[in-house]
Amino acid sequence: MARPAIRLVKPNSAQCDHKTLYCKSDQSVAAIESLETVGMSVGKSGQETGASMVSPRRRPPSLVVGIGASAGGLAAFKTFFDNMPADTGMAFVLVQHLDPDHKSLLVELLRPHSAMPVVEAQDHDPLAPNQIYVIPPNATLSLEGDVLRVATPSPAREYRRPIDTFFASLAESQEDCAVGIILSGVGSDGSLGIKAIKEHGGFTLAQAEFDDTAMTGMPSSAAATGLVDRVASVESLPTKLLEHQAYLTKVEEQKGADGAREDVRGSLSAITAVLRRRLKHDFSGYKQNTLIRRIQRRMQVLQIESVTAYAEHLRKEPSEGDALFRELLIGVTQFFRDEDAFDSLKANFLPSLFTGRDADDPIRVWVAGCATGEEAYSIAIMLQELLGSHQHEAAVTIFATDIDPQAVAFARAARFRRIDGLSQERLQRWFVKDGDDYVPTHVIREMCVFSEHNLVRDPPFSRIDLITCRNVLIYMENDFQHRVMQTFHYALRPGGYLFIGPSESISRETGLFSIVDKKQRILQRRDGARAALPHFVPQAGTISSPQLPANRIEDQIDKSARRVMAKHSPAYFIIDRNHNIVRFSGGETGRYLEPSEGNASLDLFANLARSLRTQVRRAVETAFSSGRAVEEENLRLEGKPPVDLVVEPIIEVGHPPSLVVVAFRTSPHTTDLPQETEISPANRRELEAIQQEFRALQIQHRATSEELESQIENMKSVTEEFQSVNEELQSSNEELETAKEEMQSVNEELQTINSELHGKNELLLQANNDLQNLLDNTQIATIFLDDDLTVRNFTPAAREVFSLRDGDRGRPVTEITSLLSYDKLCEDVRTVQRTLGVVESQLDLKDESATYIMRIRPYRTVANVISGVVITFSNITEQKQQHDHLQVLMGDSSIAPTTSLRSFSR
Repeated sequence: MARPAIRLVKPNSAQCDHKTLYCKSDQSVAAIESLETVGMSVGKSGQETGASMVSPRRRPPSLVVGIGASAGGLAAFKTFFDNMPADTGMAFVLVQHLDPDHKSLLVELLRPHSAMPVVEAQDHDPLAPNQIYVIPPNATLSLEGDVLRVATPSPAREYRRPIDTFFASLAESQEDCAVGIILSGVGSDGSLGIKAIKEHGGFTLAQAEFDDTAMTGMPSSAAATGLVDRVASVESLPTKLLEHQAYLTKVEEQKGADGAREDVRGSLSAITAVLRRRLKHDFSGYKQNTLIRRIQRRMQVLQIESVTAYAEHLRKEPSEGDALFRELLIGVTQFFRDEDAFDSLKANFLPSLFTGRDADDPIRVWVAGCATGEEAYSIAIMLQELLGSHQHEAAVTIFATDIDPQAVAFARAARFRRIDGLSQERLQRWFVKDGDDYVPTHVIREMCVFSEHNLVRDPPFSRIDLITCRNVLIYMENDFQHRVMQTFHYALRPGGYLFIGPSESISRETGLFSIVDKKQRILQRRDGARAALPHFVPQAGTISSPQLPANRIEDQIDKSARRVMAKHSPAYFIIDRNHNIVRFSGGETGRYLEPSEGNASLDLFANLARSLRTQVRRAVETAFSSGRAVEEENLRLEGKPPVDLVVEPIIEVGHPPSLVVVAFRTSPHTTDLPQETEISPANRRELEAIQQEFRALQIQHRATSEELESQIENMKSVTEEFQSVNEELQSSNEELETAKEEMQSVNEELQTINSELHGKNELLLQANNDLQNLLDNTQIATIFLDDDLTVRNFTPAAREVFSLRDGDRGRPVTEITSLLSYDKLCEDVRTVQRTLGVVESQLDLKDESATYIMRIRPYRTVANVISGVVITFSNITEQKQQHDHLQVLMGDSSIAPTTSLRSFSR
């Protein structure tokens, strides 16, 4: 069932304010005002009597402690509360595996061991400090805010996980005020709940073995997750819990309203630098609050109050870097998590992957952030089901990657103690039981290739049909998210799908992906524009800022231009270094334009009024070269009032100006024209001569200007030729860059496959070593034959019945001398191959020095295919001698021996 979008939870602190609850959604956390005015009340029986379940005047406990145990955990419960003070302010909730058909006596049995009230939990009971609540029989217990919820009846026994269910709700409602304790019991219930508590910043403990009779299945399973903070004897668990409470009390005043310590925030860069240097992973782009909470968790576990002391401990202790790395990578996953989303993916989108696909065109899937492999195997199961229903022969390769080497190793081993989220039909069809573990069938396991991979640092795969990356992006800041989304866009084929988590969004990436299922967060690659693949480096380091998309560049230009020209408020143009207009202002720009004849152009000087071009060109070049603003006053505009010119570059820190603003404003220095006056004829002639000279100068100036314009046009033509050549070189460079990116992707894929083969080779080598030691040390003579009776292998003891040497492997057994008085070997082997039964005979050596029981069985491969036979020879010489001696002692008595010779052979 999907988690509700809004839930009431307790504030994130050890000392929680009873006046305020918090409304938590996937996107925001907002305080809700005091609930006192609503008029809610709770009756004495614990049942709801008003409009709400919570009494607003009750002070919640400082910590809520969930304790899980199996049916044999009564002794552990008693010991725990014998050592637990009664005035800690905590509330305790006991979840035990109970018989659903019998009334529990746990409440009565625990009362003598604690001064705290011990009650059976009732639906709508508000938590109270210094009180113990016990789960009732045949019920499921959970927590909503500070209120217990009891649902009856509980699920069927095979689906019942009462501890996991309560711990998950405890984690969500109490966050870092939650404590989970696993006491003795059989099974693995509680392990997933421990993960949930750690994910939300809580504290976890488990009982250690203390004698040979302790049932340690549940504590051992919880400890195996690597997420238990303290493993100790049940007598010392209360002390560990009180130390944790005292630590939270000390550091509470240092936390902000969001529960994060500001001193930790100030040291984040130093801590992430240590992780980057030691682990080669860069966490600087992860969300600060997430990092702070994880660091605070490690400080709680180590009982270190000063962040400076913790940073020093991190630098000196290599193991602490690994521990913090584990803390940062906590993930709660299971098979088919968010089942509705997987159903939508399978029903609406995966079938399109088979449309028009040739059998030799494999389906390629990338599961990014695969954790322990459940999601990768879930995708494999869905694709295998679709292959069967569509009767398609396409090959499927699933690349499953994660930065956690331990998680990758676990996923590669593919041995799951618990299978959550799978139906019984799928479990029986796609998994086989091997001891206590469930193992994927061969066809499912072979579809998946596991490898370590860093989404931010390492090159991606290519030609991928489907990428799933669920609940990974939510931990990253915007820059890292954008970088990863660019990587995914590059890796996908045209029309490929991206499957993300329910809390993740692509509001910034609408140019790269379109939403095809908004509810289930399924996206499709947009093919209109190719995303720039980020630059990948072999080692973690400072990540360069990703290239901004065009719409974001335009937004920055608008903001910069408005900021620069706010004090001038003129009509303006924004031009680049090639004098091309990239933006017009909203003012009266038309009065300054006088386009030249010929082809249309955005070149400013091909459109600007001729009388302004010379001065504006000089001012623009000065602004570009000096990086400073240039102003000129009282420029003459033919037939119009004079104007002032302002040319100012748009400055980018650390870069030369690439854009300038060219603005015009009406000049305040307009000179009044002189009134006409009477002049003498001599002065008139002189004035006419001056005017004639002035017109001649104007004509000369215009000719010079036109010549200059012609030279500029010639220069522009040469520049365009150079630009054309440069574009060709740039195109070639882009082709080379694309080829390099493809080579990076292919190399990453080869490394992934090589890593998978290396892991399989190690397992195979170990299996071969074990098999060789078994063959060398077994006392049973065994010969392995193929369908053509050729010797595949044999044990050293087989040399007692056949004249075998090491070089006889690969020879027909009929060519090897037998030391047995037996000539029906080929006939019996053919009988076994035909009937698939077992042939058994008692045989003697030719010199009658030994007697054997021979059994011939079919040789079955892992895929249950018959491929030859296995012949074993059990030496029963001693048993036969004892049998003959017994017969001699009994003489010719009519009483038959009670023990046959064949019984000795068994």
